[in-house]
Parts: sequence; C-alpha cells; structure tokens
Amino acid sequence: MAQTLLMPFEASSTLVNVAEDAELRIIHLLATNSSASTPCPTTFVPTCEACIANADASGLLNTILDEPGAVRSLFGFETVEECVGAFSLLASLLDRISDAQESQRMTLKLADTIGAGGGNGDGKKCLAMLVALYNFRSDGSEKCHLLAKIVTLAASVSPELLNSSGALGTFIEPQTLKVLEGQWNIEVAERRNLYKAVIGAMD
Repeated sequence: MAQTLLMPFEASSTLVNVAEDAELRIIHLLATNSSASTPCPTTFVPTCEACIANADASGLLNTILDEPGAVRSLFGFETVEECVGAFSLLASLLDRISDAQESQRMTLKLADTIGAGGGNGDGKKCLAMLVALYNFRSDGSEKCHLLAKIVTLAASVSPELLNSSGALGTFIEPQTLKVLEGQWNIEVAERRNLYKAVIGAMD
C-alpha cells in the first residue's frame, strides 16, 4: 500500500538534494525574511555557516529550529508551495544525519516546532509542511507520529480532507490503519496515540 499523502496544496514530494550553496541561500533567506518583531540575531548566519562548513546537519537544524525568527520566516512566504519548498530544504537535511536515533529525534523536533511555529491563518501552510515531512520519511514510528499530528491539524483547518473522498479519508479508515500499523511495526502506545488523534478529529 502506498504511504504517500497527496494534498491539493502540496508541492512535489520528491526529496530535494541540498547542495551547499542551497543551504547557504536558505539560511540567508530565513535571516533576511525574519520580521521586525522576531528578528534573527546577528550570530544566526555565522553559526549556521559554521555547521555547514563542518557538515553538521543536526547542528544546522537545531540552530534554525531554536531560533523563533527563522521559524517564523518559513511561514512568511506568500504561497503554500513556496513554504513547502523552503521547508523541504530543511527536511532533506535529516538524511544527512548518520545516527538513526538522532535523525528520528530531529524529525520529531522539526514536526513539533513547525506545528507550534505558525500564527493565525498559517494552518494550511503548517499542514502542507507536515505532509511533506511525512512523505520524506520512511521510519514507521516517525510516520505514525506525523500522521497523528496531520489528522489533528486537518480537523481544524481543512476538515474536508478527512471525508471519505478527501486526501486523508482513506488513511484514517480502520482497515487502512491496520495495514499501515503492520508495515510500520509500531509500539502499542504509538498505535493508541494515532487512534486517539483520529477519533478526536472525527468528533
């Protein structure tokens, strides 16, 4: 069974190959696009550049995600597609983290930070970025966590996606969830959290 979520507002789910110059462009873009109310500090770009020079993907992601101005900049792009494009450059860094546990930790941190980083009216941008991250990742535990977040957010910003004919509809049918659980090989607690999210979204 395909595990790719297709959204009407989602950019291509093809994993972006990030070259060094692209990394440099995105950090400068995040810094310059940060708002006057939450500007990135002057140390932000040099710190990111040092991580790039040292091939420290985890350090680069941590630096970006720990800077509120940079996170807000992701939501500052005019269209959903532009947001997903910039976000995809960050998400692709996860594959550069050699340690599996650290990669998983950073995936969940990326999802949680994006989920909390949007303001009023940013729900669809956040949802599109989470869907892109779901499509990028292959680890079952990560996909379970991400699907729960996606379903919960979709219920508030795009409930039509949860209908039987919606993009998420087939993913939350009981038979489909059981198949996915088998493919993901997830723990009981993870399964419980996913079902809790689905039930809450349908209330």
